Amino acid sequence: MSARFTVRPTPEERPQDLPAVPWDALPQEALVNVFRYLCDVDRCQASLACKAWHTVFTMACLWRRRSFSFRSKNDLQMRQVCYDGFFREHGQHLQHVYLAFAKPDTAVVQCFKAFVTTANECAELRLRSIEMVRALCLLLIRQPMLQEADFFSCQFTHNEGLQVLKALTDDLPLMTRRDIITLKLEQFFEHRTLDINLSTFTEVMGRFTALAFLRVDQHYLCEAVLDKLITGCAQTLRHLDIVMNARVVHAIDSHTWSLAVQRFPSLTVTVRLYEEFTFEEYSRVLVESMPLTRDFRC
Repeated sequence: MSARFTVRPTPEERPQDLPAVPWDALPQEALVNVFRYLCDVDRCQASLACKAWHTVFTMACLWRRRSFSFRSKNDLQMRQVCYDGFFREHGQHLQHVYLAFAKPDTAVVQCFKAFVTTANECAELRLRSIEMVRALCLLLIRQPMLQEADFFSCQFTHNEGLQVLKALTDDLPLMTRRDIITLKLEQFFEHRTLDINLSTFTEVMGRFTALAFLRVDQHYLCEAVLDKLITGCAQTLRHLDIVMNARVVHAIDSHTWSLAVQRFPSLTVTVRLYEEFTFEEYSRVLVESMPLTRDFRC
């Protein structure tokens, strides 16, 4: 099957002067770039033009990234999100997934469980405002390819957050799990959990042994956590992004930072400010030996 479409002539041209355009002969790389700009419906329609276009439509690179919303209370709409054939056709290609949640009802939970049973090879996962911790942990445990995780504004309880972090590092039977290299924990715990149990958080953070980038709220960070990172990620950690968004400040003295720099010669630190702090609070965080790249107010 081949496709040839005739270009309409201008008033100055005669139809016989214009050859048919062999659309099926376009370079595959060019076709892929065109398909990237199309929505799903347009991609599907374009794939019917010819075999060459259909081949491009089925290429894995077009289906690596996907966003899924579990906000709607309309069960039919949610079923269309998860059961419209996307996973049957392209689910094996997914690597970068963004999930958005509202407060779940029964239909949302059922829909998400169906999602969990289908998606199993993500390389990057971003979650927002999620409360279905049990289903989430099941999803994370089944991701041997996962290397990046962004939990911005998930606001877990303390115990829920620890369960999620453990699920990221649990061993998989008969399978090798890739190490998490990028971890973002901004607003990871709920707002009222300002004084978290740092001893248990420290223990769980010790399970990560290959982090290259860590974003964390300052009130989750203390000398024990930093020491655990120094011990576990000495060969990998390159950047620590500290977010100051609460008035609870855990001071880390200059000597501890000096030890960190000795273990991580290439370590850099960014401090981002989301609140107004007193000079005393500010100076407890920004100490002389911190390998600071910049600090700025957001």
